[in-house]
Amino acid sequence: MSRRPGELLAGRPAWLLLAALVATLLAVGSVHGHPRPQAERISYLESVIRCPSCVDLTIAQSDSQPARYLRQEVVIWVGAGRSDSWIEQQVTARYGGSALLVPAGSGIGELAWALPIAAVVLAGGALAWFLIRRRPAPEAPSPEDEGLVAAALAGRREEWRR
Repeated sequence: MSRRPGELLAGRPAWLLLAALVATLLAVGSVHGHPRPQAERISYLESVIRCPSCVDLTIAQSDSQPARYLRQEVVIWVGAGRSDSWIEQQVTARYGGSALLVPAGSGIGELAWALPIAAVVLAGGALAWFLIRRRPAPEAPSPEDEGLVAAALAGRREEWRR
C-alpha cells in the first residue's frame, strides 16, 4: 500500500523527527565557544566604558587621570576572574547609567537567546497544528456496517449457546 506525501509526516515518525530536531538544537545550543583571552576582554571593556571626566571618549581613548584609574581597575578585575557583566555593573553603579557606551543588558544578548527559542516553539506549534489538522475525522458507521456487526454478534451468540 503506498502512502500519500502528507501521510509521511503523520504519526510516530513525525514525533521522532521532531524529538531528533529538538535534541540536535539543544546539543548545538549548549556548546560554548572558547573563553576569550584576558587581553581581548580588557580591550572590549575599555572600548565600552565611558571616561568619567570626558565628553564622548572611552577609557581606552582618554589619557585623563580617571580614565587611567579605571583602566587599571579593569585589568585587576579581569585578572581576578570577574565577568564582563559584573565589571559593567560595578562601573554603572559607581558612575551612573551613562558610564557605558553599550548599556549592560541592552537586549542584544537576550534577543540572541530568545529568537531561536521562539523559532523552535513556533515550529513545534506549526507541526502539531499540521498533524492534528491532517488527521481524518472519524466517520459515522453506515446502516450496512451496523447490520454486519449485528449479524456477526448474533452469530457469535449462537456459537456460545452450542
